[in-house]
Amino acid sequence: MDNRDIKYKFDQAKHKVAKTLSKKDSQFFSTNGIAYTSAMLATNLLFFGSVMMNNELDTQTTANTDVVTQELVEEYNALLTDGDPDLEAHKAFMDNLVLAEDISETQMNDLLEIYQEVHGDVQDIVGYELGSIDDLREVRTELGENASAEDVAAATVDAQETEDLIRDVHVRSGAVFILLFLGMVVGRTRSVKRSAEKKPRNPMFKH
Repeated sequence: MDNRDIKYKFDQAKHKVAKTLSKKDSQFFSTNGIAYTSAMLATNLLFFGSVMMNNELDTQTTANTDVVTQELVEEYNALLTDGDPDLEAHKAFMDNLVLAEDISETQMNDLLEIYQEVHGDVQDIVGYELGSIDDLREVRTELGENASAEDVAAATVDAQETEDLIRDVHVRSGAVFILLFLGMVVGRTRSVKRSAEKKPRNPMFKH
C-alpha cells in the first residue's frame, strides 16, 4: 500500500463522516437536533453543578461548639507524644470527632486534616475509613443516636462512592453531548458539505 492508497482510505473515511454529519434528512443533525442536544447538555451541566454544590461542607454550629472544639483540641494535643502511639486514645479521639454533632463539618474536616498531617491515614491508625465528610451530618441523623463511629464512617464511605458514581456519569454524558453538539455544528459547515458531495476516487483508476 503506497501513499496514494493511504490517502484514498483517509479520504473515504472523511467522506463517510461528512455525509453522516451533513445528511439533510437527518432530524438529529438538523437545527432542531442542535437545539435538543444543546438543551440536554445544559441540563446535564446544571444538574452536575448542583451535585457539586451539594458537596460543600456545612458551617452549622451550636451553643456548645466552642466548648466541644476546645475539648477535641485538648484531646488531640494529648496524642502528641514522643513514645509509641496509644492506639486506644487515638481511636477514642477519632470516635469523638466523628460523632461530635456540636461542631460543623468544616471544623471536623479541619481537625481531621491536622490529625492526618501528623499521624497519617485514619484507617491505618484507628481501623476504619472515612469517606464523604459533607454527608456526615446527614449520615448521623439517618443512623440515629445509637450509631457507632464505625457505622457513621462506613456510611460516609458509601456516600462517597455514590457521589463518585454520579460525578463520573455526568462527566461522561457531558462529554458525549459536547461531541454530538460539535459534530452537528461542524456538519452544517460548507467544507464538510463539500466533502460529503465529493466522493474520493480510487487511485487505481487514475492511470
